[in-house]
Amino acid sequence: MDGLQGFVAHHAMESPGSTAILAAGRPALSYDQLRDRIDQTIASLRHLGIAAHDRVAVVLPEGTDSIIAILAVTAIATCAPLNPLYSGREFEQQLIAAKATALP
Repeated sequence: MDGLQGFVAHHAMESPGSTAILAAGRPALSYDQLRDRIDQTIASLRHLGIAAHDRVAVVLPEGTDSIIAILAVTAIATCAPLNPLYSGREFEQQLIAAKATALP
């Protein structure tokens, strides 16, 4: 496992209690907690039938949940992060352009 998932997994093993994410208004997330949340999200995506050939649109405001969703999706599929501040028309255009097969 390489990339960000490998980085998170390595730090979750080496220093599980170290801070991985700080987000305004949210409690800090350790590497161990981050890895667990990513793994839970991956399991949920797989339960929905998401696989390597799928494109998944992620529409969340900036923050911990967005980071977790993007890391989980990129571990098993193609991620298309979309800005939740898009107007309805912009959102529709971006969703069509992304050719997303899922919007969990």
